[in-house]
Amino acid sequence: MTKQAEIQIWHQVKEPITLSDNLYRNPFRVRIIEEDIELPVALEKEVSEKWTLLVQEKEKLKQEIFEDQVLYLKNLEIQDTNTQVEVIKRGFRYAAIFNRNLEFHERIGELNKYSLLTISTHVHFVTSDNKLIFGTKKNQGNQISGFSGFPNADKDSKTIGALTYQDMYRTLKTKLGPEAKGLMPKIDMTFPTGVIYVGTPGLRGTDADYLARLEIDSENVQTLFKESHQFDKGLYLVDFKPVQLAEFIKNIHAEGKTISRYALGAMVLETGIFHSPREERRLMDVINEFANTSMIHGNQTDYFS
Repeated sequence: MTKQAEIQIWHQVKEPITLSDNLYRNPFRVRIIEEDIELPVALEKEVSEKWTLLVQEKEKLKQEIFEDQVLYLKNLEIQDTNTQVEVIKRGFRYAAIFNRNLEFHERIGELNKYSLLTISTHVHFVTSDNKLIFGTKKNQGNQISGFSGFPNADKDSKTIGALTYQDMYRTLKTKLGPEAKGLMPKIDMTFPTGVIYVGTPGLRGTDADYLARLEIDSENVQTLFKESHQFDKGLYLVDFKPVQLAEFIKNIHAEGKTISRYALGAMVLETGIFHSPREERRLMDVINEFANTSMIHGNQTDYFS
C-alpha cells in the first residue's frame, strides 16, 4: 500500500471570492445535513469510557472540557466557482477520542464508515503592508500556526427554508475573538481558500481555510495582539510573497521549530490563488523537502467512498 501524503489539498477555490454575512451571497457554503449516523454499540462504549477518563483528567488539572456540537465532514460538492461543504454535527467527544487519539490511527478505515472526520477552521491574517501573520500555539506543542478553530454547530447555524447552514461569518468572529480580539475589528475582507486534510496521528482532521485581510499594518498588529491561553504574545510577520514564504519555512525548520501542517496547507492554497499555480508548486516543493512532511493536491484516502 502506497504511503499517503500527510497534507492533502482536497479543494482549492479557483479565484479570490469573499465571505459575506449574507449566506445567499456566499459561493463557499457549509451545509449541515440532518442525518443521524449511528455507531456500533461497542464503538459508542469505547467513546463513553475514554471520555469519562478524559473529563476526570481535565477536572484534576482544573481545565475546562469542550463539549459543544462540532462539524464532521460528509461530502464536498463543487460546481464551477461554487463550493458546498456538507457536514453532520456530533459532540466534540468523538473528535477528542478518535481523531486526536493515537491508538485509533490504525482504525481509520472503520471510522471513515461513520463520517468521523472533523472539519475545523483555519485563518491567516494579511496586513495592509502585505505580511502574513503567524502565532505560536502554546496548547499544541508551540507549533507556529494560523488562528481560529472548531465551529460551534448549535450557536452558529442558520436555517434558510428547509436547509441549515453553518454561518461561517459568525463562526470566524466567535472563534477569532478570544485568540485575536484586538485584530477582529480591523478585518476588512475575508476570502475562503479551500479545504485541507491532515493525516498526522493524533491531529487528524480537515480545515476550511480563510485569508482575512486587515486594514492595519504590521506595526499596529504587533501592538494590538495580546497573549491568550492558546497563543504567545510574539508573532511572526512574513512578506506575503512566495520567495519569502519559502525562506520562512526553511528557516523555521532549520531552527528545530515546527509549522502546523494545517498552516502549511493554507499557505499553499493562498499562494496558488493570490500569486500563481507555478509559485504554488514551487512552495509545495520546498515544504516536501524542508518541512519534514509530505503534501499533494488530491485525496489519497477512501473517506468519501
